[in-house]
Amino acid sequence: MNNTFYCSSSTVCSSQPPALTDSVLNVMIANGTLESEEYVEESRAIAEEYLYRELADDSVLWFSDSTYIQFMEEHQSENTGYLYDAEAYLNAAYTYDSTLMALVDSCNLQITTLTDSIEKLDENHPAGWEVIRDQILYTIEFLNQTIYNLNLQIEALFNDNLTNAELQNSYVVNGELPELNGVYMNEMEINYMETDEDLQFLRDNYSGIIAIASQCPYVGGKAVERARTYIALINDSISYDDANICLQSGVYRFANDSTEKITSSDIKIIPNPANDKVTVQLTGIDDGICKIQIRNVLNEIVYDDVFDCKNQKHIINVSNLSQGVYSISVNAVGKKSIINKLIITR
Repeated sequence: MNNTFYCSSSTVCSSQPPALTDSVLNVMIANGTLESEEYVEESRAIAEEYLYRELADDSVLWFSDSTYIQFMEEHQSENTGYLYDAEAYLNAAYTYDSTLMALVDSCNLQITTLTDSIEKLDENHPAGWEVIRDQILYTIEFLNQTIYNLNLQIEALFNDNLTNAELQNSYVVNGELPELNGVYMNEMEINYMETDEDLQFLRDNYSGIIAIASQCPYVGGKAVERARTYIALINDSISYDDANICLQSGVYRFANDSTEKITSSDIKIIPNPANDKVTVQLTGIDDGICKIQIRNVLNEIVYDDVFDCKNQKHIINVSNLSQGVYSISVNAVGKKSIINKLIITR
């Protein structure tokens, strides 16, 4: 509509995903045929979010292909659509209609001009200046009331958008990790805005935000960057070793070398998701000592043990681990690390 708008440092407003320019890639995402070897569900959730946003922002592109139409219809009432709507309302909460802002600016300019006029009247004392002065004061009072009413409208729009964002966000349940991260960061942003951007709120919720900020972005989604934006507001000295984090998560792999290559298909975690115990089952390693580790999203080791590789199986008690996503790595002499993810649910 060619209107200007005001947008502050919202992590939603400042962290838009890149556009997808490859139409073939778009169709693969819409059809659900684009899958990576690992983190299939997380990759799909991230890809679908990007495609949904692009189509929702461009109705011409949306209606250009029946595959896109079906994709949008299927996802409007699912997590992808709910998250898009929640973030759209968050953007709107930071966006002020240019007409309202222009009226406020105009009122302030008139008040400045009229105040200058009163000063000159008081200096020169022209005939009937007291009557004129009272009229000007009345006009200033009227303009101040107008500004007050306009600010009430802006505040009402702000609160309505936050309420709608919170409602849409609450519809997201049982999502993949990128979606659950998005829900959490939406909650953080809504509450941060409701506290008038009080940094103490971020400090009080530091552990939850840093847990997302420390994830591999290719697993945790764009909420990882949003979390890092908030962390920087209270601690700008933190650096994130994404290469190592993503390697530990199993997103990256070492290049081939002279040692035998072990792929992710050589480790099974049963059951997964798990509650109290898991069995790590190996194939392709039948001798030597295997070192097994479990790391949390902060890349901290929460379990460390060794076992005889020829046993092929290793049972781990995970009842003391908090609900969330972990990575399990198995190392054997002369072999590449086997890495897979473990989800704890209760």
